[in-house]
Amino acid sequence: MSLSSSSNPSPLPTLSADQALSVAEVNGLLSLLIGQCEPLQHIWVMGEISGLKQVKNKDQWYFILGDTHANIPCVCFRAFPFKNGDAIRAKGSITFFNKQGRLQFQVSYAIANGAGSVLAQRLLLKQKLQQEGLFNNRHTLPAWIQSVAIITAHPSAALADMLVTLREHAPIVSCLIIPTLMQGMGCVADIIGSLALAHQYPCDVIVIARGGGGPDDLLPFQDETLCRAIHACDRPTITAIGHESDDVLVNGAATHAAPTPTAAAMRLAQPAHTLRHQLPATLLGLHQQVTHTLHTTRQHAENVDGIIRQQARHLLASTQATTQSLLRVIEASSPLRKLQQGYSILRDESDVVVSSCHAVSEGSPLRIQLRDGHVSATVTQVHPKHCEYYD
Repeated sequence: MSLSSSSNPSPLPTLSADQALSVAEVNGLLSLLIGQCEPLQHIWVMGEISGLKQVKNKDQWYFILGDTHANIPCVCFRAFPFKNGDAIRAKGSITFFNKQGRLQFQVSYAIANGAGSVLAQRLLLKQKLQQEGLFNNRHTLPAWIQSVAIITAHPSAALADMLVTLREHAPIVSCLIIPTLMQGMGCVADIIGSLALAHQYPCDVIVIARGGGGPDDLLPFQDETLCRAIHACDRPTITAIGHESDDVLVNGAATHAAPTPTAAAMRLAQPAHTLRHQLPATLLGLHQQVTHTLHTTRQHAENVDGIIRQQARHLLASTQATTQSLLRVIEASSPLRKLQQGYSILRDESDVVVSSCHAVSEGSPLRIQLRDGHVSATVTQVHPKHCEYYD
């Protein structure tokens, strides 16, 4: 790799003692040369961490990155999930401080060094977690799913695919979207925080989903701390990480591992989808059974009119009871049922349902649908929250 500047500065002329440069001029020249050297502004450096220090209560880390031949001082201004002795590959830029005459490597992104060592560590960790029983999830997915918390990047293709699938196959399933960092430094801590947030809401299942990526992108999902956090959840969990060929340790800690985010959405939709498709056939079968029974009864009991009427009333009552039971199931999943439970539906002046605080602004007129009528209101304040609901 060539480290020459793209601007190709001219060589410095030979100076006499009377033309000596000041220290400030030398340092300024070094700073200029380093700043103009494009490769030094987007460079990967590998080495071992030592002297790691964090500025109190800040994501500001100072450390030395070195090997057997040399060291370079480094700084990172974001979450840094490594410790002294860790071998890493870091991406960043070389900066020069004129006053101190000191080079520094400013790290913007870092990963564990070496696919081979990562694989070996993952196999050892997998064996350790298996022996501890962390891959024996104590939960089962519920037979009926009405609400789900989705931990994923927002916006993202994975989230869009899941929402499209759920709306098509199970529109009665409500979704709590928890926007979360799904790769890079700080990803593990952010997902664990989102798991804690999901437990504050009445959801039936928690889903952790992200689309495909390279091995480095999926490294957070091989993390021991994240595996333990998923196993500790008191709700059933589904992981949907990458593509079908991607194998990550968090899959073993979850209640169910889906090969893709879309497959996870199909699993969530399965109970409602099954009921939705079986209900017409069930009603038709009941109707056919009643019709056949009545026809047979009339043929064999033409002279016993009273018996026929009594049996017919019994069959009709049974059919009505069954139908009422099925109607109650349908009613339980109806949005109008929510109104009876104290919920309301907001509509804007165009009679469009308002599902996000971002769809309104101060002064916007609203119509609030309640179980027994409507209320007109005006928005006075908008308070965006961390989470968004999608129904």
